[in-house]
Amino acid sequence: MTDAPVLLEVTDLKKHYPVRSGILRRKVGTVHAVDGVSFKVGVGETLEDLRPFDPQDFAQALLAV
Repeated sequence: MTDAPVLLEVTDLKKHYPVRSGILRRKVGTVHAVDGVSFKVGVGETLEDLRPFDPQDFAQALLAV
């Protein structure tokens, strides 16, 4: 990142989904779709490479902040 002012700063972004099973649909585990992502986006920069994360999960977690 250059010396551009920071437009967006995210620290330790997480998005987890419960795994449910059985007749009563009890929680038996957790899927960590996004876990511990941190980044800064400066003015005039873009966020591009989200591998290995699903962009939809990433966006939902970001907008829930």
